[in-house]
Amino acid sequence: MHATLTPCDYRRVLRRTGPETHSIIVEPYRGFSTWIAFIRVLETSSMVDQLKTVIANFQPELSYCLVLPGQAIPLEDCLSLLCTWCSALDQDPATQISLIGAIEALITDLGKLLDDKRLTRHATVSLSGVKLDGIDFPIHIDQGITFRQLSESELVDIGSNDINFGQPHDLLSHSVSCCIDYQSPCIFTLEPSYRQTLVVSDVILDESNRTANILRALHILKSGRAGIFLTQIELTPKLLPHLGGGSSWPLIRTPFASLNLLACEVQRFPGH
Repeated sequence: MHATLTPCDYRRVLRRTGPETHSIIVEPYRGFSTWIAFIRVLETSSMVDQLKTVIANFQPELSYCLVLPGQAIPLEDCLSLLCTWCSALDQDPATQISLIGAIEALITDLGKLLDDKRLTRHATVSLSGVKLDGIDFPIHIDQGITFRQLSESELVDIGSNDINFGQPHDLLSHSVSCCIDYQSPCIFTLEPSYRQTLVVSDVILDESNRTANILRALHILKSGRAGIFLTQIELTPKLLPHLGGGSSWPLIRTPFASLNLLACEVQRFPGH
């Protein structure tokens, strides 16, 4: 699998080189072009036809519509499924140790997912203008909601710029270093067709209201300016197509960092 997944995409990455110093490097990674090339390789494989037969005979719902709150998406063909599973294996550290073991674990997880029909929805709201000074632990605000520092790898992912497709995210001028995490269950179904009226989930509205309240609490707690830099959403486990989620940017961003939350103020914050 890795031989056919040679990265053919390139991105500019912001790397920290010291206190308040950074450098930009260009590195290869597995992006859109890589996976499009991989699908073309799969199209020439006779094993894809065998997989189609197995799915049609034993798991036909894998070719149905994936119905989530507010949307219904056709799962298309087994090429999309196979590409999704290969992507999951590519990101699983266990694949480096034993590919057979990782495949067996993936099949077990897929079976459990199809039985339970339950995903976990993750929303990460990156904030601009907020610094957690010396606070390395997550601040638990409510069930499924935490306020925490972004990891170095998360900052790299947010700030990277795909040379062919992506847009640059200017982390430095907006001082992005922390986020609000939301986690909640998400029920889905697999249906042959979907003709009912789709009802928009209340989860998105609830997260938006909670984020606004958290920002209000920060501004009550301290003087300064804070805002939303980026909102990213994903559904896990990502064993079906179209669970990668997406991201959105606010129309207005706070241009300067000016709200520094100290460790001694953390206990006061959740009370707001």
